[in-house]
Amino acid sequence: MFSSSMLNSNHENLQIWTRDSLAVSRDISYRSNSDILSYEDEDVVFLDKIDSPIQDGSFAMSILVENSLLYFRGLGVKLIAFSDIYDYLYNYPDMISLSRYVIELAVQSFDPNTELSLELYRDSESQYERLTLYVRLREYDKNIMGLIKRTRDEYRNIFPDVKGRFLLTTDFRFAR
Repeated sequence: MFSSSMLNSNHENLQIWTRDSLAVSRDISYRSNSDILSYEDEDVVFLDKIDSPIQDGSFAMSILVENSLLYFRGLGVKLIAFSDIYDYLYNYPDMISLSRYVIELAVQSFDPNTELSLELYRDSESQYERLTLYVRLREYDKNIMGLIKRTRDEYRNIFPDVKGRFLLTTDFRFAR
């Protein structure tokens, strides 16, 4: 159930991501007398495109962040300190689209045996923090940093003015 503030009209067609990570389009109906959105056979939805903006602090934002993290996990990404990542995405909603883009790109670009780990980095001496997607391989070769840098350039060009910080990198640990 979702609050009615998510929709402008009585009927919307939204892109939904289900737990099995299949993208589907569904008609989601809003019943104005009950403030409830109903949807068919889906227990988790990823609200990707909504005509009206999701308000900070809203229940819809909570759903968006949580389901984004479930989607990332469904792609095989390890989420280290889930609640820290959740809080960061909630506070910096621009990071949701950027993270999704980079994770999908990493899944496509790197070997299937690559371990992807999403973590919140915090500098202990300052208030600097950022989301970091670590790429960990079973074997490293001389081309890994070039691939990471090209991927970074791509997402920085597509998302130049987002609020929040994100870094794709490796710590040269081996995938488990």
